[in-house]
Amino acid sequence: MKKFSVLLSVGILILINTIVFSRLAVFDFVNFDDAVYVYENALVIGGITLSGIKTAFTSIQVNFWHPLTIISHMLDCQLFGLNPGMHHLTSLFFHIGNSILLMLCFYYMTGFIWRSFFTAALFAIHPFHVEAVAMIAQRKDVLSTFFWLLTMITYFLYTKRPAPFRYILFTLMFVLGMMAKPMLVTLPFVLLLLDFWPIGRIQLTKKGTSFLPGFDKKIVLNLVLEKAPLFLMAFSASILAYLAEGVAVSRAANFPLLYRIQNVLLSYGTYFYKTIIPVNFSVFYPYPVNIPFGKIVTATILIISGCIFSIRKIEKYPYIFWGWFWFLGTLIPVSGIVQVGDHAMADRYTYIPLIGLFIIISWGSYDLVSKLRKGKELFPLLALIITGCLMAITYKQVSVWKNGTTLFSHAIRATDNNMVAMINLGDIKLKKGELAEAISLFRDVIKSNPDKIYKDYKLYAAVAYSKLGYALMINGETAESIQYYRKALETPGLPFPYFALKNMGDAYYKLGKIPEAVYFFKEALRIKPDFGGAHYSISIILAQSNLYDEALVHFRQAAALKPGKKISEKEFVKQFDGMQNENDSDLSNTLTKQKKQAVFYYNLANYLIQHGKYEEAILNYKKVLNLEPGNVMSYNNLGFVYEKQGNLEKAITMYQKASTLKPEHANTHNNLGNIKVRQGKFKEAMEYYENTLKYNPEHKDAKYNRKMLLDYLKKQQK
Repeated sequence: MKKFSVLLSVGILILINTIVFSRLAVFDFVNFDDAVYVYENALVIGGITLSGIKTAFTSIQVNFWHPLTIISHMLDCQLFGLNPGMHHLTSLFFHIGNSILLMLCFYYMTGFIWRSFFTAALFAIHPFHVEAVAMIAQRKDVLSTFFWLLTMITYFLYTKRPAPFRYILFTLMFVLGMMAKPMLVTLPFVLLLLDFWPIGRIQLTKKGTSFLPGFDKKIVLNLVLEKAPLFLMAFSASILAYLAEGVAVSRAANFPLLYRIQNVLLSYGTYFYKTIIPVNFSVFYPYPVNIPFGKIVTATILIISGCIFSIRKIEKYPYIFWGWFWFLGTLIPVSGIVQVGDHAMADRYTYIPLIGLFIIISWGSYDLVSKLRKGKELFPLLALIITGCLMAITYKQVSVWKNGTTLFSHAIRATDNNMVAMINLGDIKLKKGELAEAISLFRDVIKSNPDKIYKDYKLYAAVAYSKLGYALMINGETAESIQYYRKALETPGLPFPYFALKNMGDAYYKLGKIPEAVYFFKEALRIKPDFGGAHYSISIILAQSNLYDEALVHFRQAAALKPGKKISEKEFVKQFDGMQNENDSDLSNTLTKQKKQAVFYYNLANYLIQHGKYEEAILNYKKVLNLEPGNVMSYNNLGFVYEKQGNLEKAITMYQKASTLKPEHANTHNNLGNIKVRQGKFKEAMEYYENTLKYNPEHKDAKYNRKMLLDYLKKQQK
């Protein structure tokens, strides 16, 4: 019967997680840490490589030393590329695993299956935990918790039959967890709590009082010494985490200590309140300008009362003491005493701490219903009813994470004066071309910025000034945009000031004030020498002044795939001439002025294609062809652009011109084959693929395309 109950519980946990979270498979990345962790992180995008793994272990990434988390993202990119749905499902896989491990952990320790199941169900589908699962950048939470729970299980096995191997095993799980996120620094203390309840290695003695329970000090000391290596590693990891956070920690000075203490008290109270009454969750919680004294008093009373009550009831209800101090203790590293970042609190911080409250709720509700007639038999039903209610709330909360627009729109509704959400939503609107809405949001940030506010939040107003300037410039209000760029740059500590400087240069360029434009571009490059955007803008000005030597130097920087990587003039010319390898020609670095001009416009057109600016790319390819009428690559790339635009006839014309000029150019034949497939002219397509392989037998795309076409034709014949 017990085996059936365990299997049933596991099945239900998988089912409820799937029902609530499976929509993540079609959700997008969000512009809030997903970029720095995944889709703009060159190390991660590169997938699994030996050098990448070495870098993950030997460097600080995104203000943390968490190599396992970085490697997990690298593995996702290796397997799935930048498909956000699959990245989401990986996080969900770990979350489901955590739910099952949590249930098994407490079932093994206590022998109570339904109470353990209820705890795991609350953990699985409480809306507080949506952020840790739905935000790809928070992989570190679900991954580190996976090893946290494995540490607890292997530690329990060690306590049942101590042996060196078992000690090494749970220590190894702890180390792996620390390599996923340093949140595990409190785990050695949690293991001491487990020694008290439910494992029972620490027993109460009669020497205690009603306020201070008695323990055998010798036993406690021995158990502390037993975990000394873990305490040492936790202390070392805490120091490393503090140093790794760098700027984020140093900004704590912007929030006075007294204010941080008040916010810590308020956060504890809010976490408790939202656990019981799950409403108004947000991806970002701004620091309140003023914390009401009444709320601080209420939170303080709650914390002290919880401590007193749990201690007084420790003998009769040990799980209350255990759960309450788990909740208080595991929150300490992220409580805000040492301020990291600008948020007052965060949903993701509750992923581990709420287990303590869930234990109190599960065991406490069982004890309450047990007093009723047939209450014990009704407990599983009660657990399922509460779980069902939470599922409905959490299902709705998951939908908030569909994309950046839904996420930040909800955050603005759920919180007050959320400048971070307004800026991020404004960014999204800006990228979509919804300029009026973007401008309105940036203006709202500036208006909502109170006079008496801490320095970090002043910086948000400066960011809003900079972004408002950009939105106005794009909207054609160039002269007005300059005054907002100036306001942004006048703010000390403006994040990424080179963006504002470059944009101000663009504004002056649009107004025809070339010297001013060049000055601001150079200022941006002085701060960030590998800033591609500034190199690109200044290269355009130089080209228009017929200074093609200097223009090519800057453009090569702009077109570089990696910051600081320069593309040689030789490589640029090789691309321009459509050469296949180094031995095709003996190139000289000395080019005619006309050739340099053509090379510049050709590579500019390629750059524009990468940024989706097809019409501008077409104009620049045509400039190339005016200068170099026989340039094969310009005809080939024009064909590509027209094909992208759906103009297949023009695309064919361009490809055929390229093929006439250079019949051995394999890519052109392959491109023509692809168009013929789209037109349903399979015989002609096959001929083009054959020609491709004739000129380049190792052409991977042509091999694949030919095989797929052959397979399709065979199926059609059947």
